[in-house]
Formats: sequence, structure tokens, C-alpha cells
Amino acid sequence: MFSFVDSMSLYRDVLEISQLNVAIAVSASEVILRRNMLMANGTMTNTEMTRMVMEKHETFVKSVNAAAGVALGGGSPAGMMRAALVPFGNKTRSNAQRLRR
Repeated sequence: MFSFVDSMSLYRDVLEISQLNVAIAVSASEVILRRNMLMANGTMTNTEMTRMVMEKHETFVKSVNAAAGVALGGGSPAGMMRAALVPFGNKTRSNAQRLRR
């Protein structure tokens, strides 16, 4: 039977994962805006263009490895999702900070 404690734990997991998703979406939107501005101004460097492509593969591998580590350690599905989202959050946040300069 599903208890009140279980439902509160599920609620916390969903809330935390939702917050991670929103933070990623906000950072990614800022990165897209700033990169579009660089492209429109004609000031985007070859390094930035290369980074734009390569970072996705690197971040995906980190994400899969983190989720697999949690799964192999007997973690919960919510823990796997959290672990998978962290590399994307770190990357989008660091890109946004770098592009603000």
C-alpha cells in the first residue's frame, strides 16, 4: 500500500527534478540568446562554434555515466534522473556565465 510518507517522498523527488529542469531551461535559453547575438553581430569565433557542437556529446556521456553509476549502486529512479540532469545543469550554467563576460 502507498503511504503518506511515500507520497511525500515522491512529491519531493518530483519537485527537485522539476527545479533542475527549470534551471537548465533558463540557463539554456540565455546561452541560445547570447550565441544568437554573437552570430548576428558576426563576432562568434571558430572556438565558440566548435564548443557549441562538441559540448553536447561530452555532456551527454557524463550524464549517462552519472545515471549508470547511480543505477549500479542500487539508487532510485529519481536519483538516476537527478544524476543525469546535473551535468546538463552544470554545463548550461557555466556557458551562461562565460558568455556574460
